[in-house]
Amino acid sequence: MKYKITVKWSRAIRYKQENSQYIPETKGVYEILTERDDKKLDRTYVGKAEGDTGIRERFLAHLRQDEPNPCIRKTISSKVCFFDYAEIPLKDDRADAERELYLKWKYPCNDKEPEGSGRRLEIELEEINP
Repeated sequence: MKYKITVKWSRAIRYKQENSQYIPETKGVYEILTERDDKKLDRTYVGKAEGDTGIRERFLAHLRQDEPNPCIRKTISSKVCFFDYAEIPLKDDRADAERELYLKWKYPCNDKEPEGSGRRLEIELEEINP
């Protein structure tokens, strides 16, 4: 039997500092999205908010000049980007959702495959878009 995790995405928010007020301080997974010439959005990076770090803090951290991921730093500075998120309260579900999203979409700015929770469950990921 598969373990189901539902990822209910927020609307995509333009990725700039003044929009941080629209991002919750809760835990969950998030994506950085890049706008194409045809105005469609490509999935660029997936991450999770863990421990003492909420989604808003991760939103702001990627905008800092000391962002350690060169792909994210270059993308945010050179392209029109958006940010969406899904609140997921359970730690293991966040870890597994991040991993399953990575496996499904192959985000180009993720430099390694997320580990997941280690629960060794077969995951059924349901994405709900706004």
